[in-house]
Amino acid sequence: YFKLGLVQLGLLAPALIDDPTAFSAAEAQYNATYKPQAIQIITPDGTNYDNGFSNSWDVKYRKAPTDFSQSFSIGNSTKFFGRELGLIAGFKYNASYRYDPNGISQRVSDESLGYIFTRQDEARIGREVHGWSALINAHLALNANNKVSFLFMPNFIGTNDVASYRSVRLPIQEQELDIEKNLFYEQRRQLINQFSSEHFIPKSSLKITTNASYTLGKSIAPDFKALTYSNFVFGENGNGGYSFGPTSGDGIRRFYRYLTENTFDSRLDFDKKFKDGKAGESRRLKWGAGFFNNYRKIDNYEYRVMFGKNNFIPALTNDDIDAYMSDNRFTVNNGIQDYNYMSMDFDRNHSFGYSNVYSTYLATDWDLTRKLRFSGGVRAEYTDILTDVDKFHRLGYAKNDIRRENVAGFPLVNPAEIKQLDLLPSVNLIFKLKKKENEQTNLRLNYSRSLARPSIRELSDAAIVDNEFRTLVYGNSDLKVVRISNYDLRFESYFKNGDNFSVSLFYKDIKNHIELGFGSTGITWENIAKSSVRGVEFEGKKNIGKHLELRANVTIVESRAEFVRKGFFVEGGIKQYTIIDTLTRPMFGQAPYLINAIMSYTADSLGLVLTASYNRQGQRLVIAGVDKGRPDVYEQPRNMIDIKISKKLGDHFQVSLTMRDILNTRVSRSYDLPDGDVYFDSFRYGTSFLLGISYKY
Repeated sequence: YFKLGLVQLGLLAPALIDDPTAFSAAEAQYNATYKPQAIQIITPDGTNYDNGFSNSWDVKYRKAPTDFSQSFSIGNSTKFFGRELGLIAGFKYNASYRYDPNGISQRVSDESLGYIFTRQDEARIGREVHGWSALINAHLALNANNKVSFLFMPNFIGTNDVASYRSVRLPIQEQELDIEKNLFYEQRRQLINQFSSEHFIPKSSLKITTNASYTLGKSIAPDFKALTYSNFVFGENGNGGYSFGPTSGDGIRRFYRYLTENTFDSRLDFDKKFKDGKAGESRRLKWGAGFFNNYRKIDNYEYRVMFGKNNFIPALTNDDIDAYMSDNRFTVNNGIQDYNYMSMDFDRNHSFGYSNVYSTYLATDWDLTRKLRFSGGVRAEYTDILTDVDKFHRLGYAKNDIRRENVAGFPLVNPAEIKQLDLLPSVNLIFKLKKKENEQTNLRLNYSRSLARPSIRELSDAAIVDNEFRTLVYGNSDLKVVRISNYDLRFESYFKNGDNFSVSLFYKDIKNHIELGFGSTGITWENIAKSSVRGVEFEGKKNIGKHLELRANVTIVESRAEFVRKGFFVEGGIKQYTIIDTLTRPMFGQAPYLINAIMSYTADSLGLVLTASYNRQGQRLVIAGVDKGRPDVYEQPRNMIDIKISKKLGDHFQVSLTMRDILNTRVSRSYDLPDGDVYFDSFRYGTSFLLGISYKY
C-alpha cells in the first residue's frame, strides 16, 4: 500500500514499483517533503503530532516540590489634570501539587445484571497546577458627581493531570490485569476587561450607573493521551504475557482540544431617590436594562494509533511503554512502519453555541410606615440560546436528519434552541420590630421567581471522551430552562456589642431541575419535572470576651425530586423513552445539612490572629441514575478543619502559617446500592501547610 501511495503521489513510476533503488529514492523524497506537509495539515499549530510535547505515553513519578505562591501589589492616589486618580496594580504566581498513591475507582453494572463490578481499579492519581494572575485598576473622579473606573485582569493556569489505573478481573485460573494510563494537560487563559461609571444628578436626586465587562476565555488541551493494555497470568504458576495494541481495550487514543469562550455583560441602572418622607426613611425607584452574551466554539481533534505496514510487531514484555512506543516505531523504515496515526476527525467534534439574555427591570424600595418597609419589583428576561455542529448548521440539516451522526449507539447530534420570555416578580416585606441606636430587630418576608438556564455544553448532544469520568459524556438538546419559586421568612437581630443572630425558613418549588446522570451509554443531563427544597438556617456571631469571636452557620434541608424512571434506547439515532414508574428521592446536588463555623482569636497588642474553621455537608447526589436500574452516586460527607496563625513583625512584615484539611479526609463518591455503599471513586490528597511572608509599605 505504501508503494501504491508513492505511485499516486507521482514519486515512483509504476514500472519501477519493484525496483529497490527507485523505491528508496521515492521514500526519501516522501520523508523529506510530503510527510512534513501532511503533519502541517493535520496539526495547524505548526508543530509535530506531539504539539511540542515529548512522545511520552507512560506516567512519571517524582518527588513533588513544595507548593509555592507569591504576590505583589502596589497602590496610590494622585492627581491627574487636577482630578483624583486611584491606581492599584498586583501580580500573583502559584504552584501546587497533589498525589494519592492509594486511590480507588470502581464501576458497577445496572440492576438487571445484579450490580456486578465491571471495573475495580487501584488508582494512582496526581495533579500539578501552575498559574499566574495580574490586576490593573484605575479609578478616576471626574468631579464630585462623576466617577469612572477601568480594570484589566489576566489569568493564566496550566493543569497537568496524570493517572494510572490497575484493575484485576477474575476467575483466578486466568487473572487479567487491565492497565490504563491517562495523561491530560490543559492550559486556560482568561482576560477580563471591565468598565464602570457612576453619575449623580443632584437636582433630581438621580444616580446613574453603567457596567460593562468583556472576558476573552480560551482553554487548550494540547495533548490528552489515553491507552489501555492487559497483563495475563495463566494459573498460579503459569506463564504470563501482555496484550497491547490498537485493538486492546479502548485502544491508544490522542486528543487535541481547543475551546474559545467569550463573554460580554453590560448593565445600565437608574436609582431615583425621593426627598419627601421622614429622616432615615427610604423612598427609591430603580429601573434599568442589561445585555449578556456568551459565545462558545470548540474543536476536538482525535487520533488513534493503528498498526502500520508491518506483519510482525515485537511483543510487549514489560511495562516500559515509552520504549515500546518510541518515535522510531512511528517512522517508515525500509517501507515498514509499526504504528501510525489515523485521524478520527468527525463532524460532531466541531461545534459552536451562543447564549444571549436581554433584560429590563423596575423596582422600588419604600418605607410604607415607620415599622414596615417594602422592596421589590419585576424583571423581564428574554433568552436566546443556540448550539449546533458547524457543518450541520451550515448545510441546514433539519432536526433528526440521519446525517447528524454521533458516536454509534448515541442519539443524533441535534441543534438546541431556546427562545422564551420570562417575567420574574420579587416582593420583600421588612417589619422593623425594634430599632434603637446600634440595635435592630427585623422580620423579613420574601417571595421571588428566578430561573437557571442550561449551559451550551449541557445542550450539545455531541459525545466526547471525558478525562474525569473516563467515559463518553454527551449533552441533551431537549433540556428546558429551570424555573424556581422562592419563599423565605427570616428573623434577624443585631445587638449593641456587635453580636447578631438570625433564623430563616425557606421553601423552593423547582420545575425542570437539571441533573447529571448515567444514560444508557455514557453520562448526560436530564430535566427533572418537579423538585422542592425546604429547610431552616441558623446564623450568628458571638463575641466571647475581649479577644475571641465565634461565627457559625447551620442549615438543615429536606429536598425532594419526583424522578420518573424510564427505559431509554436509541433507534435510528432517535431517542426513545418508555415510562416505568415515578419515585421520590433527594434532589440532585442538594446536601441535607451544612455546617460552617469560624473561631478567631485576635490580640492587637501582640499583632497576633489565630483562626480555626470547620466545614461539613451531608451526602449529596452528584451523579443520578437517569435510566431505570442505574444506581445513583453520592458524594460522602467530609470533616474539613483549617487553621491559620498570623503574626505581625514590626510595622511592615507579617508571617502566617496555614494548615488546610488537617484531618486529611477522603474525597469519596459512592454508589447507593441495596447491599451497602460501594465507592465510585475515592482519593486522599493530604494536608497542606502554607507558610507566608508579606511586606507592606
